[in-house]
Amino acid sequence: MSAIAGILSKDTDDDLKEIVKKMCAIQSHRGPDGEGIILKNGVCFGHRKLEVAKSNAFINEPVFNEDKTLMITCDASIYNSHELRQDLIKKGCRLESGTDSEVILKLYEEFGITCLEYLRGDFAFALWDGTKDKLYLARDRFGVRPLFYCQNKKGSLLFASELKALIKTGMVEKEIDLEAIYHYLFYTFFHQPQTPLKNVRSLLPGHYLTYNPNDTNTEIFQYWDVPFSDNKITDEQYLVSEGRRILDESIKLRVTKGASVGVSLSGGLDSSTLAAKIRSFGFPLKTYTFGFRGEGEELNEFDFARVVAKKIGSDHIEVIMTADDIIKDIDKMIWHFDTPNAGSILSYCLAKTAKEADVNVIFRGDGAHSAFEAPVERKFLIVNRVLSTLDLLPKQTKLALCRKIGNYLTMLEPFARNKKGNIAALTRLLSTYFQVITGRKNLDLLFTEKDRRKMFVEHFWEKDPSFKETSEIVLDIMGKALSPHIDEKMVYEEYKRFSDQALTHISSVNGAFGRENRWPYYDHVFIEFAQKNIPLELKTIFNPNKYLLRKIAEDVLPEETKKRSQRGFAMPFKAWLGKELKAIVEDVFSEQSIRRRGLFNYNALRRVYEKYYQSGGAYVSWRRIWSLVVLELWLRLFYDSENISAA
Repeated sequence: MSAIAGILSKDTDDDLKEIVKKMCAIQSHRGPDGEGIILKNGVCFGHRKLEVAKSNAFINEPVFNEDKTLMITCDASIYNSHELRQDLIKKGCRLESGTDSEVILKLYEEFGITCLEYLRGDFAFALWDGTKDKLYLARDRFGVRPLFYCQNKKGSLLFASELKALIKTGMVEKEIDLEAIYHYLFYTFFHQPQTPLKNVRSLLPGHYLTYNPNDTNTEIFQYWDVPFSDNKITDEQYLVSEGRRILDESIKLRVTKGASVGVSLSGGLDSSTLAAKIRSFGFPLKTYTFGFRGEGEELNEFDFARVVAKKIGSDHIEVIMTADDIIKDIDKMIWHFDTPNAGSILSYCLAKTAKEADVNVIFRGDGAHSAFEAPVERKFLIVNRVLSTLDLLPKQTKLALCRKIGNYLTMLEPFARNKKGNIAALTRLLSTYFQVITGRKNLDLLFTEKDRRKMFVEHFWEKDPSFKETSEIVLDIMGKALSPHIDEKMVYEEYKRFSDQALTHISSVNGAFGRENRWPYYDHVFIEFAQKNIPLELKTIFNPNKYLLRKIAEDVLPEETKKRSQRGFAMPFKAWLGKELKAIVEDVFSEQSIRRRGLFNYNALRRVYEKYYQSGGAYVSWRRIWSLVVLELWLRLFYDSENISAA
């Protein structure tokens, strides 16, 4: 984990250094172990360094190549760095340090920007090629490491690991992006490349950007995407053995020698597999499980996690979370989310606990679902085949009809959610189906198009002929999947959505405490294997779920874990919003706050508030309330202040 920053501008050299110093200073939590700034011909790069394990590698970054025609600043963990280093040495390259920055720079000298194809890991970097007068910004395949950029009215291009660093310069026009907020109220997070500010963008995962300061032209290119294949492998024994080999390799590559390692352990299959394998490889391990006392105690997973921790012999910690923890740290959480996100509170608490326990590297089990489990049950695919006759209609006619049916089912679905019986089950199934094929899967939790259009004071969508509904964006993403199958299109969208929803934000909140996250299931070699080779039958036909992962981990897991069914982590937010957190909600939904902000129609927002509290949260998701709270608190911290500083 590091922080990077930079600017390309025609301003004087002294001004550029001061600007980059400001950006580095406000990101110092990401890199407390050293700072470096280099400047050449109107290009200024900055770097803040975090060492997860002390080494002899120099930390004087950013770095030049030998003739100073190239320079790089890099936030990276390149897990195949040793292998790449050996290959470069065989080619006659001289490497003087143990840094990933130097490896990437040498790879670029050998292969140009196609060097990205050789990198296995998490990274965001800026590379200046003085021989071409060209800047490259690049980001890892899944967006684990954040990277924001802005081209201002003077033509200067700025970039940084965190959005707040760009705002701190005073060179960014702070214009609120209403369209981005409109989509946020569907997702509960900002859909990349959008941010809350119209002039700041997040570089998309798996992409790189080029910028020429002579003509101020920027171009963006994609270098990797989630692959699919129709040539699936039916040999189960091979899939288990090869899947185990690649997953083991992915885990081992991510354990940094000399660093203390922890796993966020729910006691479920995904995290338990990682924890058990890390211990089986002989590494010491701390495990953490979060739970509640009183309200939400029924959600606790302590018993499941204890079984795993005892079996593998980890140093196990149980942490009780309360609403008071959120109240105490809410401003700090939102400050470090960097862009509003209504769902990263647990990750903040985990990172805080890891720092207190002196854990440097935290492993997480996210991503196993997309690799080993179909996104829908088999009945969904049967419905899809039966209703494929709708494809005979013109595309827009089909969508319009399906949206009408979907609207009706979306209204019914909350009432059928916890009911038993065939009618309730069919209602849930059809509701899911019509939401998926119209790109509106989320509407049972958040706001419909009709809801959102009533909420905004300015009807900005009427002024922009290029405006797209969120559902259209979702369908566009699904349409980019290189597969004709609905289940694989959904998996593809899951990968894109989770990058926006969690990976970047989790990385950012860990940066708040100088910790690093590792996601072995988000290893591109592992994902290429899983999505190209595992047939649908092995993802859906077996019970319990994730059949192949259970087979891969059967020699290291306790029997109770192997038999346990899927269960996601839940928090008692509904109860908290009715009690401890209600004062925050009352403030955000007050007439004074709403009218002062001027974004939303007061009456519409009050209806959101009243509908939730009058129903007791029975049929209205708490996320509708909390997403608006987080947005308003973010605007107070990042937008209202003339000179932002740490919360």
